[in-house]
Amino acid sequence: MIDFDDSSTFPNIIRQWVLNQKNYFLSRFDKKDFREWWELEHQLCDIRLWEQSFIQQYIEENLEIEVAVWHTTRIEDRDSYTKNGIVVMEGRGSKVEANLICLFQRIGMKENQIREVFEHIYYLWNRDKSTRTNSVHFFVNKEFVYNNDQMNAFALNLGGECVRWAIESINRELFKTEPYKRLWIIGTLSIIKFKCRLGEMDKHTREMLVAEIVKYYIVTELYELPYKFEFTGRKEGKVKPEDIIVIEEIKGFIEMQEKYDDYQNFYDELKHN
Repeated sequence: MIDFDDSSTFPNIIRQWVLNQKNYFLSRFDKKDFREWWELEHQLCDIRLWEQSFIQQYIEENLEIEVAVWHTTRIEDRDSYTKNGIVVMEGRGSKVEANLICLFQRIGMKENQIREVFEHIYYLWNRDKSTRTNSVHFFVNKEFVYNNDQMNAFALNLGGECVRWAIESINRELFKTEPYKRLWIIGTLSIIKFKCRLGEMDKHTREMLVAEIVKYYIVTELYELPYKFEFTGRKEGKVKPEDIIVIEEIKGFIEMQEKYDDYQNFYDELKHN
């Protein structure tokens, strides 16, 4: 299984291909031109590595290989993930829609408030189709959520990103008021590590994911620079319970969020509990 938290799990065949292409890369990108890893990474993006025949062939021959990745979410009931896995939105008429309605009612939203929020949720579901209603979005290594606190945005509230966007569409400050604020307070900001097959990812994600490993070897082996994984992608369909590897609370999330004006004193009630 490929695990971006442990580079020793990366396929050696990819490393060997990079080493075989050493003269090409070193002649195209002069070592003296790069002081930081990201400067080279940007240049590598420009040559569209994911279109290389080697990467395309590797994907075709390895669709069954498993990859461990991470998902960010706010969890109220941890047992529901053990029982149901990570579910997808599915859209109108789904069980998830019914669960959201129950959640909104439970925090004290009135019927007209629920209808208003759902008008915006339906718009997002219709606009983004499968990317919002039939996908689980992920990032590739645990370190990223602590290096980039913007990743917390995917788990700021119960109900997920579409709920947050819907409420913000009504009023940018609405989430700070009751009963909406309950969605930002209830639950635990968490990351979930799960496994999925390369073939379960959408075409663009699997191409870019393999290209990410290629870039890692180019940057670290040929140019002797460090490399940080900042890649995000999506798995098509839900994550089965048995594919969840671990669930962890994000440590220090209040401190991360309080750097931003919108969240000054926002979590005070949690500090006192």
